[in-house]
Amino acid sequence: MYHTRTAAKAALLVSTSFFPAFGLAQEADPGGVTVLDTISITGNWLDQPNQETALKHPGARTILDRDTFETRGASDVRDALNMVPGVQVQESSGTGGSDISLNLGVRGLTSRLSPRSTVLMDGVPLSYAPYGQPQLSLFPLTLGNVETIDVVRGAGSVRYGPQNVGGIINFVTRPIPDEWTARFASGAEIAGNNGHVKATPNLLIGGTNANGLGAAILYSGVHGQGYRDSNDRTDIDDLILKGSYDFSDTDSLNIQFHHYDGEGRMPGGLTAAEYAEDPFQSTRRYDEFSGRRDDISLRYHHDDGVNDFELLTYYVNSFRSSHIEQQGTADKAGRYRLTAAPRNYEYFAIEPRYSRLFELGSTTHEVTVGYRYHWEESSEIAARTDFYDRSSSINPERLVSNAYQTSDGGTIAHAFYIDDKIEIGNWTVTPGVRYELINTHNNITLSRRSCPDRTRRHALSSLRRGFCRRCSSVTKGGRTSASDPGLARRPGRNRAVPLQPAFVDPQDGAEKQDCESRPCRRWLAAHGSWPMRTSGRSISAMTFIPVSRSATPCGRPRGISCSCASPNPIRR
Repeated sequence: MYHTRTAAKAALLVSTSFFPAFGLAQEADPGGVTVLDTISITGNWLDQPNQETALKHPGARTILDRDTFETRGASDVRDALNMVPGVQVQESSGTGGSDISLNLGVRGLTSRLSPRSTVLMDGVPLSYAPYGQPQLSLFPLTLGNVETIDVVRGAGSVRYGPQNVGGIINFVTRPIPDEWTARFASGAEIAGNNGHVKATPNLLIGGTNANGLGAAILYSGVHGQGYRDSNDRTDIDDLILKGSYDFSDTDSLNIQFHHYDGEGRMPGGLTAAEYAEDPFQSTRRYDEFSGRRDDISLRYHHDDGVNDFELLTYYVNSFRSSHIEQQGTADKAGRYRLTAAPRNYEYFAIEPRYSRLFELGSTTHEVTVGYRYHWEESSEIAARTDFYDRSSSINPERLVSNAYQTSDGGTIAHAFYIDDKIEIGNWTVTPGVRYELINTHNNITLSRRSCPDRTRRHALSSLRRGFCRRCSSVTKGGRTSASDPGLARRPGRNRAVPLQPAFVDPQDGAEKQDCESRPCRRWLAAHGSWPMRTSGRSISAMTFIPVSRSATPCGRPRGISCSCASPNPIRR
């Protein structure tokens, strides 16, 4: 299925709150002289978060610094976010969660895989694809590399999008030290029931010289077993390389490279009976989730006190894969199959923003205009093995995975926004408008191809380069047919119709089989006259694509297209 959607949306945001004015607040000293506070431009209000900026922000905002969440004993990002009012963090339990995912919701919104909030790291989105897959089944950051967690529960939809109904959460990584510094720390969790150990080391090395040139290496990891007796291991490596240069007192350039690699086994949930028998056991022997992310960002910033300009550009490439065991139903009850879901994502964006501070009568205005160009692409595969018996010696990780669906999508989006922070005495009002022009597509292909799934990280990657020479074969009445039947999908319908192998005798007994029209007529009689697409590719027999009732046999462009090939020819 293919579709293109062009959408335009505008958001109007007006935020008002009471707080002591910092632009025009007046205080009288004992001598009777009125002293005006210094007026300064804010620009990017996610920069350099602290308690003062949280207090002066026109909306609900909470900032947690490293000292706070370390003092309170937070061991991971979930523990730290649970300290923020209005944020609910769901534990990564059951068959759909792992230690490398994040499930958070703000103000009662759904928390599973964090789909309703814009989650950033130093202003760069952390989701797979901000428009196509705005979720965090892979959360590519560990707490050891975090300096500050900035949670904005509203008043941010103008500058940040598209998933911002649940607010903006920006993780600020540890900065480059002003002086040469080397720090190492490590924590550990020890399970009391089985002695399993999980270590959390972190490292910072870096500094800045007298000419304003700085660099730093940040590392944080998680390695070890959880409290469950089996299938409960986590291995995460999170590396950040930073560089900065201050051209002058008003201009700076920053570059950052980030690499994340993680794998988490998923012990899954237990039934009441299983829990009563042994609450630490795991019945999920093969469930796991793994992922990788590489991103690089470049930021230029100019701030002269009146004008503030920032140019941010970034590129992100990520991969994720999961294996989950499913139990059959009906005639397959008591049997299992292993599903696989390898997915690749990449996106690029460039975001210029300009802010200007000026006074108009008794009011102070900070007007900001910005633009973002965003491009993203995705490639997803869903596959599963045949059903197997758990009691046998079969290792499902070595079985062939049959890809039953693939999809390739992409988005190009242009976002424009303007806002004005108006200070009137002790009041601050921030009206703003955001306009987005979005063009997106997603090509879904339903198929039945088979490829060996021998490497977890790159399962089924060969499907992007071709198809495997494996087909289904049927023998009936002494005649054998073999084909890669695939599935057909009627436009606008969710129901997939299987393309059955056609029973055709090899006419020449060599490299090719002749086409015939009876299967085509059966198709038209059964499914009517409608255009359709099929993912089936002929391997050793034929694939028919009915396109109209005026079909003619075999290969006529106006009626039925038919391909015949035989890498492994069928002989009598």
